[in-house]
Amino acid sequence: MNNKICNNSVNLLFFINDPLIANTGVTKKIKSQIEAFDNICNSVFVCNLSVDNRKRLFSGEVVSGNKLLSKIPYFLRYEFSGIEEKVIANKINVVYIRYTHFSSPAFIRFLRRLQKLGINIIMEFPTFPYDEEYKTLPFKSNIKLLIDKCFRLKMAEYTKLAVCFTKNDSIFGIPAFTISNGIGFERMDYISSKLKSTYRAVNTDVDFIAVSSLEKWHGYDRFISGIYEYIKREPSKNIHLHIVGEGREVNNLVRLVDKLGVEPYVTFHGHCTGEKLDELLLKADVGIDSLARHRVNNFENNSLKSKEYLTFGLPIVKSHRDHSIDSCEYFFNVPSDESHIEIDDILNWYYVSNFKKRKDEINQFAKENFSWEKQMQKLLMTVLP
Repeated sequence: MNNKICNNSVNLLFFINDPLIANTGVTKKIKSQIEAFDNICNSVFVCNLSVDNRKRLFSGEVVSGNKLLSKIPYFLRYEFSGIEEKVIANKINVVYIRYTHFSSPAFIRFLRRLQKLGINIIMEFPTFPYDEEYKTLPFKSNIKLLIDKCFRLKMAEYTKLAVCFTKNDSIFGIPAFTISNGIGFERMDYISSKLKSTYRAVNTDVDFIAVSSLEKWHGYDRFISGIYEYIKREPSKNIHLHIVGEGREVNNLVRLVDKLGVEPYVTFHGHCTGEKLDELLLKADVGIDSLARHRVNNFENNSLKSKEYLTFGLPIVKSHRDHSIDSCEYFFNVPSDESHIEIDDILNWYYVSNFKKRKDEINQFAKENFSWEKQMQKLLMTVLP
């Protein structure tokens, strides 16, 4: 995009209170969001922590802060000096904060100072609610949540808008605005060109792909159990599940595959990025989104991965509500419980819908609805007078 749709009026700071770790899904999402803002704003600056958590960077330059605290791992997340000066010097009028549960007295003071400068503060909540997810995390993570609970209600006094990906009227007293996860224009165009140039074999096999950080709420054990039940009936159609990623559940999943004897039907690819991941997605037929969000008492989600599946022309299997796609025909919802996944039902839906020949159509749907530029444009038009 060459034209700045915000009439050159927005100087935006994208604030991330975490390191940007290369080749992770979160970092790719953030960079796509930054790219989108850069396409629609006058100027965009980025503030994040260094990989070792000991420096705060402002568009690559170290921000002067408390030297003592910067030597204590993770403590820099609760120290915000030096940023205000950069905001003033660069005439920033919008601060977009990716909120990863770090409310504290220092953070509340930081918000107060920004508000006094007349800054429009937007707070993104990547997931909400999030308290339940901490039940499976280590003790130090729960200390972080405890601190967050003590101070997060104060954020409403200084924050103009909360951005979320599921429907909420407000979050901690902050008016909420719902957007969808998205994909950058350049990435979408690249995938579209790959789809058009990729040979598609005509066969009756169905390749399922599941890409994630492999947590218990992804529920791939339900799908593996479904494969076991499916092959017991000696079906005529061949299926295969490709699991991509590393995480706490990987060993449990490997053991389950071994226990059920479904090794020929499941492949663990480990962590994949770049061309290797793209190749797997291009060869796949169906994308597997989360199948067990109910395990963390969450029945609604708007995953970035589902939007990437759609961009690759893949229909989706999921167990939760997703307001951004539930009005389309490109998904299959399974029960939100502990039952095994009925593979026959999914295959019947897949073949009746003739999805094997509709990848270009699904890709076009994604391009029209899930670009980050469109999502951020809607957001800024809501915030700015």
